[in-house]
Amino acid sequence: MSRAAFSWAIRSRKAVYPAAPYDLLGEDPEKNVAAGTADPGHFRSIATTRFRRLGVVLASAVSALCVVALLAKPLRGFAPLPPLVIPEPNHFLEAYLNAHFDPGKDVVMWTMATGVSPSYVPSALNWNRRRAELEMPDTVVVFCLDRACLEECARAGLRAYGGYVKDEIHIPPPSHGRGKWLKRSGAERGHTMAYIKFKAMVDMAQTSFDSLFFETPIRRAADPETPSRRAADPRMPLQGDTFLTANPFDHMLSRDDDSWDVQFTEDGNYLLNFGWVFCRAKRKALVEFFAYALSRYLAHNEWDQQLLSKMVRRLGGREWFGEDGRGHWWLCDKIGLRMHMLPLDEVRSWTSFFALPPLTARTPEQFFPYHLEMYTLREDKPSPVMHHLSGVNFANREFYPKERGWATDIDGFYSTPRPILTGPAVTTSISAGAHYARLLHLVAARLDWGLQVPSHMTLTGRNSPNGPDWTYSRSWTRFISVEAAVTNGLDLLEHDFFAHAQKHAPALVLHDWSKRRIAVRLRDFADLDELIAYLERLDVPRKRGSVIELLGFDEPLCKARTWRLDAASVRTVSPAYRHIPMCRSFHAVNIAD
Repeated sequence: MSRAAFSWAIRSRKAVYPAAPYDLLGEDPEKNVAAGTADPGHFRSIATTRFRRLGVVLASAVSALCVVALLAKPLRGFAPLPPLVIPEPNHFLEAYLNAHFDPGKDVVMWTMATGVSPSYVPSALNWNRRRAELEMPDTVVVFCLDRACLEECARAGLRAYGGYVKDEIHIPPPSHGRGKWLKRSGAERGHTMAYIKFKAMVDMAQTSFDSLFFETPIRRAADPETPSRRAADPRMPLQGDTFLTANPFDHMLSRDDDSWDVQFTEDGNYLLNFGWVFCRAKRKALVEFFAYALSRYLAHNEWDQQLLSKMVRRLGGREWFGEDGRGHWWLCDKIGLRMHMLPLDEVRSWTSFFALPPLTARTPEQFFPYHLEMYTLREDKPSPVMHHLSGVNFANREFYPKERGWATDIDGFYSTPRPILTGPAVTTSISAGAHYARLLHLVAARLDWGLQVPSHMTLTGRNSPNGPDWTYSRSWTRFISVEAAVTNGLDLLEHDFFAHAQKHAPALVLHDWSKRRIAVRLRDFADLDELIAYLERLDVPRKRGSVIELLGFDEPLCKARTWRLDAASVRTVSPAYRHIPMCRSFHAVNIAD
């Protein structure tokens, strides 16, 4: 029986027994033996089979006793609450906030970041600049988890608080003995980061300031007690990142509305999402909620959203949709906590999982698309107030916001003219399409130019020698991985770069830059060395905006599809560009890799 089925049986108080081996095989082995068709590797004799039957009976009896024992004791998922231990107020944090903000006026918007490579301070800086574009108050603070973050924030002009630098505070060791499944679940973001996040939530709730926590991505620290390949592999998903398209305070319950203590976003798998939390100051119920959660985490090292969802249930949580049926709350009666839930994308098929009212009865706006699920919004739907990238690897997290127009002009990305290599959309085979992508990357890296990705490709192929032909037309990054470019520092530009740059650079500069183009026909060259030599002779000015286009890759007479990519002229370039992989699931609709 699967873990999910067994868990459902226990929670629904139904005794479900494991199926007998005969049921699983769909046949009676004794009859097969008599007929001479039994597998001798499984059933050696009638006597052996009878012993197996006896074993099945005993196993069923033991299973029944286990189920009865489980039903007679409290469920592990709904165990009694731990003792309420509220940490002492963090006077250093209170003093820091009072030195910068007005508790009667300001909402402190805070996040956590690391500065160790890869640094996530740029994500916080991007969020802060977008806040300024939306004319939101200047109240962002970065809670730094290392000294490198503090130094980078100082250079970027970001406020940073150093009270949670992980090497300078006491962090209790993670719990043990809860089984591999819970350890693995709780360790996904790393014990260090998870503990600091819960502790900071308790500390902030005890200050005099209303606060909004927003996620920026954080690379989990390597915890010796909870080893995980996520600690060392930059391709693994990270904690989520949030991007604003509107002022979120215009779309949440206001501070003047006294019907709430905390506002969470809904979640597809749990009762709430822990990546966006709008909190009242000094609300006793909210302080107790986060203190209980911190105690629970220290005891069980549990995945944060799973932990908080269980906390709501333990605290007598009941769902309420408001007097008009258009809202959504969870009310924790045991401590008097009122949790207002911000709506997800309402086209989600699992909305009925939460027993929500009909969509026509709900507010028409969505707050954010859950975990970017997924990637293309319906044309008749407004853009969400906030997008949440979660479970997305570092490279895609860096480039995807540029494609969607959420990025700002960090380090002059949009306002600094420079040479850019690009190419047109092509129609070709899947192997030639991969060769085209690798060629563009190698040339751009060799000449230290930016690479503006083409809009899309149309690729053809066949899954097996005798299988049917297929053709897919997808955007460039649905086919081609951006990981090599991002992790090796290639200046990678989205196809709509010049449209997005209009907010950040003078119109005349962008006009001259985008119109100053040099067309290069690939069919005019015998190999990659000849092409590189020609492009070097162009002597394109390094500080002048230019666009160099490589044309004709998919023309019949073009031999570039057969060029060797280990040519002498590019041997100093990272070999990662010669082996750029195709993305998985490019055949699926609306799934980005």
